[in-house]
Amino acid sequence: MARFRLTKRIAAFALLLAAVPAWADTFSITITTSAAGFNLQGLQGELLFQLSQGVNSEPVTVTLSNFVLSGGSLGSVDTGMTTPGITGTLPATVSMPNSLGQSVRYAQHLTFGSQIVLDAAFAFTPTPGLNPSAAFEVDLAEPNLTNPSRFVQAAGIDYDSDGAVTTFGDVVNGPTAAPEPDYLAPVAAALGVFALFFRRRMARSRNS
Repeated sequence: MARFRLTKRIAAFALLLAAVPAWADTFSITITTSAAGFNLQGLQGELLFQLSQGVNSEPVTVTLSNFVLSGGSLGSVDTGMTTPGITGTLPATVSMPNSLGQSVRYAQHLTFGSQIVLDAAFAFTPTPGLNPSAAFEVDLAEPNLTNPSRFVQAAGIDYDSDGAVTTFGDVVNGPTAAPEPDYLAPVAAALGVFALFFRRRMARSRNS
């Protein structure tokens, strides 16, 4: 009986691990650039991401992923606007770390299509005496608008000092597609095999 209970617990734990979502602080962002408020479809311009830390805030990294540009095309990274230390290039994953207490930026040229969709995942580094405050925004610019103050804010995600979140634009709390973290699948599979092993041993002991 004890072995049976242990097997059930192991199996339940394996299922629990398999169900843990990836990137709990991931947001899905949709920007309809062909809409009346933008009217940018077919125009060349820039896409700018900005990440700022609050006062006494923890280091934070925003990871951009699952980027889809419908009906448009991406150009080169604007190295003059992009902060050193940012890695990756859209449409692949882009990592924006910020532990500087100031804004970091990632900018890329593009020809606007009808819509932009992407995920933004936040990861704070817990630090004694600091809080998880940060401000993230997605800005759009028509050609030659290279001054950040002249970019139009299309979406935003803000964390206050208590970790509460406010959003601007079409932002949904939850990823577009959240694959499991790489380590969960093999752990869950191993626990499942372990549970099966105990079941077989229990069955053999009953038959002997």
